[in-house]
Amino acid sequence: LIKTNPNFLKAIISRVILFSAFLMLWAYFQKFFVDLGVPIIILGVAWGAHHFFVFIANWFSKQIKLYSSIQSTINIFNLIISALLACFIAMWFFWPQKYVLLFIFCLMFIMNNIRDPFYSELYHKMSASFNRATTISMTMFFKSLLDIPILFFGSFLVAKSTIYPYFLTLAIALAVILFFRIPKNFEQLKSW
Repeated sequence: LIKTNPNFLKAIISRVILFSAFLMLWAYFQKFFVDLGVPIIILGVAWGAHHFFVFIANWFSKQIKLYSSIQSTINIFNLIISALLACFIAMWFFWPQKYVLLFIFCLMFIMNNIRDPFYSELYHKMSASFNRATTISMTMFFKSLLDIPILFFGSFLVAKSTIYPYFLTLAIALAVILFFRIPKNFEQLKSW
């Protein structure tokens, strides 16, 4: 499927590379916000609210679809995530309000998680039924491969400053927008 449709590989990389970057941020977000002065109980409530909103959004994902095509919806979510990351970094430097930063952080993660059902639908439309399990396994394999260098490099960055991994995540999000954007005619490129 990847050999016959390079856009399918773009879609896989688009999903997993940004997910891996967010995994890097998730790995230390408690320390990041506790160091800013956010009480741990507030972090727990915010993270619980995050999961609640992700559940609701995924439940109503068909109504959340921003455009008529799945590809456009995914691309818009990627743009929103990039804008939120840029806003987060700018606020950290120029107006570091801990609760506003926590709100933006949770919103970024909500947007990142809302993308998943749309990617899944895209994969299912592109794969023949006998290929779907293999497609999902291949996606997770790519994710595992990308986790290693991103988390490894992120660990060096976080040792320098806790904000540096956000720059890496923003760079990855921008790369997703520029190089791994899903074309509008993606669904018409079926290879089976």
